[in-house]
Amino acid sequence: MRTLRWLPLLALLVVTSCQQAAPAVPPSIASFTADPPTVHSGDPSTLSWSVTGATTLSIAPGIGDVTGSTAIAVVPITTTAYTLTATNTAGSDTEAVTVTVDDTITVEGRVIGLAGRPSAGATVVIAGRPPATTDADGRFAVAGVETPYDLTVKHPAEDLAIVYLGLTVERPTLVQPGGGLTVYHHATVEGTVSGGAGFPQPAGHRTSVAFGSPDARTSVNAAGATGAFSLTSLAWFGPTTTAGALHALQWRVGPTDLPEAYTGHGYRPLTLHAGSAPYAGQDMALLPILSSSLSGTVAVPAGVTPTQRALLVSFPEGGFLPIAGETTSATSFTYVTPVVEGVGVSAAALGYGASVAEMSWVVRAGLLPGATGVELPLPAVPQLLAPLAGTTGVGHATDFSWSSTAGGVAVVQFLPDTVGPNVSVVTTAGSASIPDLSGIGLALPASATYTWRVVALPEFATADAATADEVGFLGSWPFTTFAAWRRDGAVALSVARVFVTAP
Repeated sequence: MRTLRWLPLLALLVVTSCQQAAPAVPPSIASFTADPPTVHSGDPSTLSWSVTGATTLSIAPGIGDVTGSTAIAVVPITTTAYTLTATNTAGSDTEAVTVTVDDTITVEGRVIGLAGRPSAGATVVIAGRPPATTDADGRFAVAGVETPYDLTVKHPAEDLAIVYLGLTVERPTLVQPGGGLTVYHHATVEGTVSGGAGFPQPAGHRTSVAFGSPDARTSVNAAGATGAFSLTSLAWFGPTTTAGALHALQWRVGPTDLPEAYTGHGYRPLTLHAGSAPYAGQDMALLPILSSSLSGTVAVPAGVTPTQRALLVSFPEGGFLPIAGETTSATSFTYVTPVVEGVGVSAAALGYGASVAEMSWVVRAGLLPGATGVELPLPAVPQLLAPLAGTTGVGHATDFSWSSTAGGVAVVQFLPDTVGPNVSVVTTAGSASIPDLSGIGLALPASATYTWRVVALPEFATADAATADEVGFLGSWPFTTFAAWRRDGAVALSVARVFVTAP
């Protein structure tokens, strides 16, 4: 009987002994992944894992304990290998995953000429990448580009190139100099203006007619005493058909030849086709309009003398009409303006530096007809510092420098007198050098005479900004056809200096 009482205790000892003898199992990491595995610097990736048997979890570098979690977002600055460690009393398991930081971009841009039209067949070179060629729409793509990047556009037919320094954008619009403002199509438009102050036109009145469209160069004609007008050789770019509108405006001028009041506005939609016979009978009746008054001041930097001002109206379809122009050094102005729905008002000022070769120009567009306190800030004219005029032995290592123009973009132009490539450099710095473009067939010739000058574009704080608009920096270049007085803009032009390249 005594032996039977010990049987339960013996059974318990046997079970306990078996449990202590079973070996413990370390944790197991079934998966450890990163989604996405490749990111741009500053973008997140999610680390996820599946683990069994772990009492603690940690991730290195820089994350630490993640016990109880199955995922975490990371934002690596550089390519980073992350290691997950799972631990329990029996041991640990580790797994690694790499998040690749790829800071390269694909630059998909467009090249246009000075007329705003596509530049087909141009060569685009980004340092360290294979060159690309623009298609019929002026477009190109270059992959694997590290930012910031320098980009060169070589003209398809001329020894001419422009170099943009320090870009970071993925879709720039690049202006390719050269080629001129080639006119593709012409038409003649004729008609008669009626109404307003009446015709024959009373003394002291003026009536002007303009056609505008997105493709057209501005064509303006003063209606005669009978109201008849003729826009001959009206020109436009691009497609053979352009849709726009005719606008007529009549105003009364005062003793100083400035407008005193507006007596009528006429409007007529018109689509032009290349090669058509003259568009006759495009008559317009002037409807009464109101007048208002725009006033402001010209802000003048040191070294610049204001000399001229202008008032213009621009039309929503494109095109503009000059209304008032005066030669004056006064810094305050007041102009009587027309009040027409959809018609904008632009004011502009022109000044010179020490000579007429140093130009400063500003336009403010889209103004309300009755705006007050309008400021026209003439930009400072860049002053060339080095090299001095007549310097010889100039090469790619020569530093060209100029005075600060209070920020903004500078276009440095290196212009051959007879032979050699024409090269422009777009930069935000105060100095530049002649880029070595021999790799694309634009070697700097020996003993060649060149001139250089600086065009300041203060409206753009960065080189990126000068490529952001659909027409690049032409969008802020007041005296180009494409600007059409519908955009704010400012330009300052330095004198030109002569130098001679190394023998």
